[in-house]
Amino acid sequence: MESFITDPNQADILKTGDRCFDSKLYNAAELLYIKAGNNQKLAQVYVMLQKYALALEAARKSNIPKVWKAVCFSCVRAGEFKSASICGLNIIIHPDHLEDLIQHYEKFGFSEELINLLEQGMAHQKTHNGIFTDVGIMYAKYQP
Repeated sequence: MESFITDPNQADILKTGDRCFDSKLYNAAELLYIKAGNNQKLAQVYVMLQKYALALEAARKSNIPKVWKAVCFSCVRAGEFKSASICGLNIIIHPDHLEDLIQHYEKFGFSEELINLLEQGMAHQKTHNGIFTDVGIMYAKYQP
């Protein structure tokens, strides 16, 4: 595979990567997305390979809320809360994605981790005012 992508050819690398991803050939898709420089798709591949640190780096390079969310949700499911927190801080600055994040943490019963994330987010420069309301709601729900 490596020699195929390094040799000059007219293959559609992204399309081939998508086909590999759809066929669950994640290692091959990883090579193709690296060659194509598609960090958005690369983050998804790393999540499937359970390489959360690399997924976090790819999400950072792509800097798209949808990618941050996908990596965050996967990290939460895997119990990788340090990585999930880094992703979460990049999600909570977008008010329209905050509710999804809260619901995902609550769905798996990680209320303490959610409160910690929201508290960290309150100190963030780009934080919107709605986060303060959500922190208050979480306190009322889980720390009466």
